[in-house]
Amino acid sequence: MTPGARVAATIELLDLLDKTREAPSVVINAYFRQRRYAGSKDRRAISDRTYEVLRHRARLGWWVGNAGLKNSSRARLIAALSADEDAEVEELFSGLAHSPAVLDEAEQALAAKDISLTSPDMPADVALEVPPWLSADIRASLGDAATDELEALNQPAPVDLRINTLKADRATVQETLSKQGPTATPTPYSSLGLRLSVPTGLQNTEAFKNGDFEIQDEGSQIASLLCDAQPGMAVADVCAGAGGKSLALAANMNGQGLVDACDISSKRLSKMGARLSRSGAEIVRSHVLGIEGEDWFSEHQSGYDRVLVDAPCSGSGTWRRDPLAKWRLRPKDLESHVAQQTDILRQAAVLVKSGGRLIYITCSLLAREGEDQIARFLDATPGFKVMDAEQLWPNISTLPFPGPGPYLRLSPAKTGTDGFFVAILEFNG
Repeated sequence: MTPGARVAATIELLDLLDKTREAPSVVINAYFRQRRYAGSKDRRAISDRTYEVLRHRARLGWWVGNAGLKNSSRARLIAALSADEDAEVEELFSGLAHSPAVLDEAEQALAAKDISLTSPDMPADVALEVPPWLSADIRASLGDAATDELEALNQPAPVDLRINTLKADRATVQETLSKQGPTATPTPYSSLGLRLSVPTGLQNTEAFKNGDFEIQDEGSQIASLLCDAQPGMAVADVCAGAGGKSLALAANMNGQGLVDACDISSKRLSKMGARLSRSGAEIVRSHVLGIEGEDWFSEHQSGYDRVLVDAPCSGSGTWRRDPLAKWRLRPKDLESHVAQQTDILRQAAVLVKSGGRLIYITCSLLAREGEDQIARFLDATPGFKVMDAEQLWPNISTLPFPGPGPYLRLSPAKTGTDGFFVAILEFNG
């Protein structure tokens, strides 16, 4: 593809992303499946430029607005290219050989500006790429670390792998991958993790086909390890989704015991099928919670040693993987998530055996989905008390506990992971 054709494809992708709520990775992969003519270098250049525009959406939009242009995908890309000293913007917009149409007078004026993505004139929320309506909530939740964390959320995320200990060990998988292309290094906190330098060709490796690893952020690995699920236990994962944590728990249990992976969405649970087959985790069984979900909870009352609630949330801890998610989130969405979390915790609490634990996880940086949610739960639910996550930390990592406790908060700036909140609640009833 010519450089101009790559720019045209980037605009096309950005337009598609403006019309859907699918994650960028899903849309980009589908786009290239229909365009086999695009080579690997073309795909990488187009994807990288697309993510660059998505990560700088507010800042690029600010420049576009100052130029008096409509805040469109094309205009934001022109601004992004203008900030790139190596880009010849007018040559890229030639209208020839699949290049986008030539710049009009207003676009030429934008392209001629001395655009900087770190302009001191930008409002703080624009510079930090945070929706204005959510800014106060995030700053209150993150405190003095807010600026650092928001800047970290604007950076590309690494690709982490969790070694499936039912089939392999970290050193062997690391060596195997190094022979097949990707360079992998051990993750600093999780003893089960590898971090890739270049996220390419994973699904074509023999190690993946054999089920030796799963793609899973180090933060998610740590959250699963903190469940402290032991061989022979009965474990319920009540918001299992595609089953990433269910498979991790089964491996942590050495394939002994029971893991019930539950979700209200049969579509999400169905994605676990191929992963489950590869993993060899025979103790995992899936269950769709339908309209009679309340009955399932009552039928399994006091039946589990560990109950994991990986609750629906804002996803603010994963914005570096999906930069559009923050702009798609609305106040009513956040309120709905908080209400769902309250309801799911109430239902899941009845599943815990006396002496068992309820582990609440969100991939959110917001206190209202973390500390505040647990405070409300404890006020409304007798018999539960908070366990200090620091007590379990030595079983997970030799690095210092990224406190303060009693909860665990992981985040891009502090731990180099996605943002997670983990609360461990012990039941004595």
